Amino acid sequence: MRPETAAVLGPVLRDWDSSGIGYRVQEDWAPSPYDPPCGPRSAAAVAVVWTADGCGTGVLTGAPGEPVTAQMVLAAADALHDAVVEGRLLGTTTWPPCPLHPGTHPLTPRLHEPDREQSRHPGRDLHPHPGPDRVRHPDPDVVWACARTGQAVCRVGELGSVPAERAPG
Repeated sequence: MRPETAAVLGPVLRDWDSSGIGYRVQEDWAPSPYDPPCGPRSAAAVAVVWTADGCGTGVLTGAPGEPVTAQMVLAAADALHDAVVEGRLLGTTTWPPCPLHPGTHPLTPRLHEPDREQSRHPGRDLHPHPGPDRVRHPDPDVVWACARTGQAVCRVGELGSVPAERAPG
């Protein structure tokens, strides 16, 4: 896999791995959706993630050397989240399940904004609140968040480290 593809898809595919979702990735090139209608055309890297049921989900992964942004990872997480839920790949529409409200709704991917305070313990207590064990981070993270409260549960790519049920905090 190209480094850009791995950077964009890697986090959510780690979550697929931890959930037992089978897949294969096919890389290709497509006309860039950002090119003007007239003028030179460039190519954008596209990855299609194929699931065991034969369905594929396409994700733009950037051109060689293009910086990977949190927005690109968010778009991939959103597309692949929809593929699991709409395709009922795990026989449920609540993937990944919200550990704060078990059995009621899935977590959703979102950007955890820059300049947030968070715990020094990755994947835990990502919501801002004061405390001596806090550190500021300038870059946004892509997180799985509770669809009901918006509370960040873990970074995309770290679902395997989240206990099945977690008491609201």
